[in-house]
Amino acid sequence: MLSFFMQENNIFIIVLVFAYFFNEKSLLSRYETIYSQRFLSIIYSYMHNTGKKESEAGKTQFEMHKTLILIKPDTIARGIVGDILSRIEKKSLKIVAMKFIDMTEELCREHYAHIAHQPFFPKIVSYMTDGPVLALVIEGIDSVRQVRNLCGATDPQFAAPGTIRGDHSCTIDYNLIHSSDSIASADIEIARFFITEEVFQYTKNVYVN
Repeated sequence: MLSFFMQENNIFIIVLVFAYFFNEKSLLSRYETIYSQRFLSIIYSYMHNTGKKESEAGKTQFEMHKTLILIKPDTIARGIVGDILSRIEKKSLKIVAMKFIDMTEELCREHYAHIAHQPFFPKIVSYMTDGPVLALVIEGIDSVRQVRNLCGATDPQFAAPGTIRGDHSCTIDYNLIHSSDSIASADIEIARFFITEEVFQYTKNVYVN
């Protein structure tokens, strides 16, 4: 019986039924009203906690954390950095560190260690060392997922319109931007490109985050 009430598809029906009876006050005694309110409170608490699904490693989608972005040489050469920064800030994410870097082959091998053995890796090295890279640390609620949603699919051919890659690229050879794929990866990557003193803390608009 309890499993029926806790099933997500049935919760909304139950809430609607109780909401109807709340409006029919003549049908409820004082005690019925009290217990009905308690029941709805339990249902609300369950739904609220269900919404706080853990994204990973004990972190919930409502927690504040940091992620790394690398804006690649082709993005800088095309002059579309401003659009990307604008999208980040409009999402109420906070830029807490930013600097130009030169990606060496050694740094590429460290950063892309998981694909360094692939035959296409030299092409990646050539791409990432073709010009300056703009590195950023972004802070915000569930920032890893939020930034990856802004970027779109790794292969721009599958990136949705409205995303950075979906709007500005059509080939994986020039996919514009890198963003950390997990909180754990973000911590490692931020430490790779920034020292602690380069990551700032400041107060943003009180109406966001």
